[in-house]
Amino acid sequence: AKVGQEILIINGLGEIKYFVIAKTELINAGDKNFIPETSEARLIIYTCAGFFDQKRFIVLANPL
Repeated sequence: AKVGQEILIINGLGEIKYFVIAKTELINAGDKNFIPETSEARLIIYTCAGFFDQKRFIVLANPL
């Protein structure tokens, strides 16, 4: 996942939603301050990374 890359999501109703990656970050597992507060819609992908999954890989994407 890279900044500027598009993401396509198809929900349970078959609706297609498009997003573009705005930010990616590798953080420590306990870090909770990586997501800025906003009232705008966005997609957040949060997954394990690193040796023995000690890190978290975060993707923040905005709707197109």
